[in-house]
Amino acid sequence: MQTTIEQDGEDLVVVIPQEIMDLAEIRIGDQVDVTLENGVIVIERHEGGNCE
Repeated sequence: MQTTIEQDGEDLVVVIPQEIMDLAEIRIGDQVDVTLENGVIVIERHEGGNCE
């Protein structure tokens, strides 16, 4: 599935499609872990809770 990287002020934002958000059980405000594995950006739900 393709998506885009957008800019919000000085921040970059990866647009995650709702279908992927639902499958990954990620909600707006949740913390995620971002890593780089063999040249691939990996975004995983952080088990510690959300930012709110």
